[in-house]
Amino acid sequence: MENVRITLDDMIDHINILRRQEETTYKCSDYLDLRYQSQQRSGFANRTSFSSSSSLGGAASSAGTDCTGTSTIMRMSETWRSKICEWTYKVIDYFNYDRELAFICMNYLDRYVMERPQLNTKTYQLAAITSLFLVVKTFQPRSSALELSISSLVKLSQSAFDEDSIIAMEQEMLHTLRWHLFPPTPYTFAKYLSKFLSFEDMCNTSQSCNRSRLEFRELTRFFTELSVCDYFFVPYKQSTVAMASLLTAIDVFAAGHRRQELPNDPDFRRTFQERIHFYTGLNAFTREVQECQRRLLQAYNRREISREDQDVEQQRQEEGEEEDSRLKQHQQQQAQPMTEQQQHHTEQEMSTIPSPVCVSTVPNEEDDDDELV
Repeated sequence: MENVRITLDDMIDHINILRRQEETTYKCSDYLDLRYQSQQRSGFANRTSFSSSSSLGGAASSAGTDCTGTSTIMRMSETWRSKICEWTYKVIDYFNYDRELAFICMNYLDRYVMERPQLNTKTYQLAAITSLFLVVKTFQPRSSALELSISSLVKLSQSAFDEDSIIAMEQEMLHTLRWHLFPPTPYTFAKYLSKFLSFEDMCNTSQSCNRSRLEFRELTRFFTELSVCDYFFVPYKQSTVAMASLLTAIDVFAAGHRRQELPNDPDFRRTFQERIHFYTGLNAFTREVQECQRRLLQAYNRREISREDQDVEQQRQEEGEEEDSRLKQHQQQQAQPMTEQQQHHTEQEMSTIPSPVCVSTVPNEEDDDDELV
């Protein structure tokens, strides 16, 4: 398929369309805010749910009631959403789907929960599974070698839900989402906005420009994906997250290269921001963009620290393997009859080992959050 070159006017038109969509149809609110939940509950009490508890097959009952019929109010938390998002990425990676589908899946789930102020754990899990099923049906071609079917989802849920429950929830979600299934994603915005970034301003040679372009694109994708599982970004516009991802990618990209390699234009970051504002009207200097960028940098630094911890742990494992090897060799030697001198030395070593009574045992703290699918 030939690459289609679009004009500057076409690109600006596309960006404007995406901006209208994010501000209206696909807008998400901070649904964990107590004031928002209170307002939604009062409005929800006057509305009739599209589906009854029986239509969900009993696997997930109506809002405010768990599967045993006991009245409950869901204690929604950011941790729940984070766990669901991580699970979604694992499934998408296993089936080798486009990772951008994870954002769309979470957008479905967030917008559904916005309209349902009271959910129990079971219904939330079912909605998450159905969101994934819905996004795969909508965006993933059927010709894939691996196909995520309803039966696959039943297995993935460890038979917590049956096929009828997923189908019923699919109808419930389509009604709630009003069939709006094509949200703009941060990476879609980022791809358009990155066109205003001149790589000639960031490097000195054509070869380094081509390399830099690929590296920067993957770095930008990384930061947009980093925002998906963090509830902090839910109330922000996708264009804001995209702008923050691009600016963070510029900073990290520049920090990873030698000073003599870049840039030709020392103010290329500001030039990029001003260029976007001139052509699209998007203000890259707003407080919202700065807040998102700080959050992305914090998440990035945590991942870097975690990576260093993994390297240390790997080194410890290697040292442990060497110690095990020495221990096996020592055990083999111990299997041979000891001389009186060796036996006396061994008894002295054993006398230095503390009594088990002196060793305090502290039980591991378990996660208080309910286990998700």
